[in-house]
Amino acid sequence: MNWNGVKYFIALYDEQSVARTARKMGVGATTIMRRIRRLETYLGGALFLDKKGEKVLSALGFEILQCANELQINARALEIIAKNKSKKPAGNVIISATLTVARHIIMPALKPFSVSFPNINIDLTSAYAQADLPALEADIALRMYRPEKGAYRIRKIGNMHHNIYGKLGDGSNENWVGYSASLATLNTVREIETHMPSDLIRVRSNDPIVMAEAVAAGLGNSVLPSWIGEHDPRLVRIKKLPDATLPIWMVMREDVARLACVRATADWLVQVVGQPIST
Repeated sequence: MNWNGVKYFIALYDEQSVARTARKMGVGATTIMRRIRRLETYLGGALFLDKKGEKVLSALGFEILQCANELQINARALEIIAKNKSKKPAGNVIISATLTVARHIIMPALKPFSVSFPNINIDLTSAYAQADLPALEADIALRMYRPEKGAYRIRKIGNMHHNIYGKLGDGSNENWVGYSASLATLNTVREIETHMPSDLIRVRSNDPIVMAEAVAAGLGNSVLPSWIGEHDPRLVRIKKLPDATLPIWMVMREDVARLACVRATADWLVQVVGQPIST
């Protein structure tokens, strides 16, 4: 059996669309379906059914889903064992971080890292949806909250400081730009929002970069990360908030953390994220 067939099966199950799966995997749609057909021939039945334009699992598909996930995880584990035989920092490292951290902290520091470690390739995934470490979506995750369970190595490596910012030259604006309800489950975000009058929040977003654009457009003041506010010439700091911080946690699975390339990347992130910004 070809292991690639299992990989494409799981991807198609996740995306429920051949076109989306092809884009995710970086191959053509015909390649996706060719691999699926081979796997179906091997297993003796259809794995997917067409339902309202989407691919859904057949009975056989449901039957093999758990086994397929375990095969994928075990295959990655074998890769980790093989790579761990080498002490040289080399390989691919997937980092998951918020858009703010990825854009304003990691990317500006990536060139010196690539010079120091030319054999380490970084795959930086920036999104507010948290990557699933057990499902191998990331090797290192930078999060705004501490995971409560799981076999992880967890370390607080920095703080995201916040201040109140407004549009430069627009000191009379009484409206505010706040955080979306999707982030309201984080206690730290709720604490940040206590510095904003809730009845005057006119615009909300789950992305501080978008919030900064709203402030620059004159839609209101906001509590923004200092990494953004201090470097945007369109914004002005209205009030410094010494206690308005979000912790940044670095999370790694125990098995991945032993890789030389992951260790080198993690040490670099500790230095980069831990550097204070002038406020």
